Amino acid sequence: MSLIAADRLFGALLVEMVSGHYMEGERFLSHRRIMRQWRVAAETANLALGRLRAEHVVEVKDRSGHYLPEGFRERALRVLHGADELADAPTPLQQHRLGMKVLLNWRTGRPVKSIAVVLVLMSGDGRLRPEEHDTTLARCAASSLTAKGIFLEAECLRVPVNFFLCNGSPASRERTLGRVLNTRPDGVILIKRMASFQEETLGKSFLQRGIPVVTLYSEGKDSDMVWGNFNNVGIGASAADAFLRKGHQKLAVLTYETGNDNFDDRLRGFLLRAAEKKRTSVAEFRLPMKLEKSLFQPVLAGLRQKRVTALFSTTAELLDHFFPVLQEAGIRVPDDLSVLMCSSVPQVANFPRPLDTFILDFAQIGRTAMRALNSYCSGQVAQKTHLLKPVLEAHGSVLDCIR
Repeated sequence: MSLIAADRLFGALLVEMVSGHYMEGERFLSHRRIMRQWRVAAETANLALGRLRAEHVVEVKDRSGHYLPEGFRERALRVLHGADELADAPTPLQQHRLGMKVLLNWRTGRPVKSIAVVLVLMSGDGRLRPEEHDTTLARCAASSLTAKGIFLEAECLRVPVNFFLCNGSPASRERTLGRVLNTRPDGVILIKRMASFQEETLGKSFLQRGIPVVTLYSEGKDSDMVWGNFNNVGIGASAADAFLRKGHQKLAVLTYETGNDNFDDRLRGFLLRAAEKKRTSVAEFRLPMKLEKSLFQPVLAGLRQKRVTALFSTTAELLDHFFPVLQEAGIRVPDDLSVLMCSSVPQVANFPRPLDTFILDFAQIGRTAMRALNSYCSGQVAQKTHLLKPVLEAHGSVLDCIR
């Protein structure tokens, strides 16, 4: 029996876990079903399940099967992030039955004639003409870069792209659905940049008509939804690692109090990794989306009270507002406080030098989405989850902790 087969099955089962199909406390796939679905021998399934138990992403209860414990998803994402060869393995995901009802309607090798890209913006509604792309997308830099990646990849594949805006309201969703269907797309990419927007409703409308869908920046919890995002749990875990390697033990996280999955996942990954190190404490500071300078005074007081030496910000915007407060208080970065953040660029408005940054490559997310949709449309069995790995760009804002 090949250990490589067990490794690949282990990776496939991790992807299955983060697919959005499962909840904490739920029973996971049976040993027999794993053998049948991935067409592997009993020994291969046993080895893969044993590795899942060792990573604490499944647990056995009363000999009745494997169950998913609290925090299984975060741990599964962290393992995927830490095992590049598993995350990139092209098989055995081919046995994943994602979207088969849609895929069976497609002829293998059928060329993709056009796709539709739907961007959800609070002020958006309508179909964009090519001359409107730059001015409209300037409203949201992340969406602009994502669209650029989609267009560049589509140009390589010689696939025309029609671009649409939706403001997230039920009326706008209905209008967008009609506009998109009028162009008869072979597939749809949904770019969600609104925390309150539920893309499943719009996505299901396309899937019910046999049109493959890839959604970005949010989990596609529907069983037929392919989704792509940054490995935000992996980013948080890597941020904690960066501090721990430098000897920091008193850490802090700056994030938003809103229930945004991306920010919450970065926080979860950070807390999960920090909890594995003894004598390490983490102070959490959650702020509302509407930022004011006065909101950062309690943060400053908390950093001082807890003697924090390293701060991780889940987004650059928070540091834009926080740096003036730090400067007025005489706290130097990085001499007094090591700082690390997530952003598409390593610079913030109120600090003269670049910061250590996990670079969010939005254009690469767009390219990945286009490739995934092209594979989906061509009749291949789709991979459910596409996660971009965190890449740290170091500029010296994280120093060794002076003990």
